[in-house]
Amino acid sequence: MQQYTSHMSGVVSAMADNLALGSFALVLDGVGALLSFLGGAACSAVLVNWGRRERLHSEYALPLALEAGLLLCFGLIGGNLGAAPVAVHASHGDAAVLLCCCASSWGCRMP
Repeated sequence: MQQYTSHMSGVVSAMADNLALGSFALVLDGVGALLSFLGGAACSAVLVNWGRRERLHSEYALPLALEAGLLLCFGLIGGNLGAAPVAVHASHGDAAVLLCCCASSWGCRMP
C-alpha cells in the first residue's frame, strides 16, 4: 500500500490527508481499518471480562489466541496473493481487506 500503517494514529492521519486530497476511496479504506481496530478492541474487552467473570487463570489467553488466528489468516491469504495469475493479482481493495483483518488483531491487544 506504500504507506506506514502500523498504528491507528497513522491511519487517521492518512484519512485526513486523503480527505483533503479528495481521495474518498482511500478515506473509506481507512475507515474500514479504524472500525476493524475498534471491533477488535471491543472483542478483546468482552473476552477478557468474560475470563475475569469466570475466574480463569489466563484471562488474556482467548484474545491472544484469536489474534494469533487472525494473523495466521492474514499471512496465509497474503502469501497466496503473490501466487495468483497476473490477471487476478490483488488490488488496493484486497490489500485493505487484509489490513482490516490485521487491524482487528491489533485491536485484540487492547483489553
